[in-house]
Amino acid sequence: MRDVRVFSLWVLAFLGLFGNGMMLVWLWAHRKRRIRIVRLFGNLAIADVLVTLCGTLPLLALEYLGTEWRVGEILCKIFYFLLGFSSCSSNYMMVPIAFDRCRAVKRPLALRIKVFRLTAFGWVTAFLLNLPSIVLYREVNEDRQTVCRSVMFDWSPIYIRVMITCMVGNSKPLRL
Repeated sequence: MRDVRVFSLWVLAFLGLFGNGMMLVWLWAHRKRRIRIVRLFGNLAIADVLVTLCGTLPLLALEYLGTEWRVGEILCKIFYFLLGFSSCSSNYMMVPIAFDRCRAVKRPLALRIKVFRLTAFGWVTAFLLNLPSIVLYREVNEDRQTVCRSVMFDWSPIYIRVMITCMVGNSKPLRL
């Protein structure tokens, strides 16, 4: 099964870097055309490259190195922060694109929100929602080896439910 995971991660890394690299090259060639959607998709492509660089490639390295964590607690916290941040930023870049396209269809003559503000929403939200990972992950000695894992494994199940409920349950529908 490990070989399948490693092969899959290599394929995802290659496709992620190649596909998003081509997208960034195309967007760079069309940068003079100040079209909103080009800038929005540029941010999405950058976020997707981050997923490959901060998510897929480090997981591939962990597959080769094994479960023992050898690089210190600070890198443990940074690793899991970047892993979550890159994944969330890629997802949260879809929100400004969807919001912008929805407003363009529903209210084509209304004043537009600046692209910088739309994309800043995605980046800042991903950053803020992943700050707890800096506190939640640390080096732990287990079975005569040091691993980097979440301290939530040590919590009572009720605390985990409360935390997940607070994180997920606070979302409110967006009115246009």
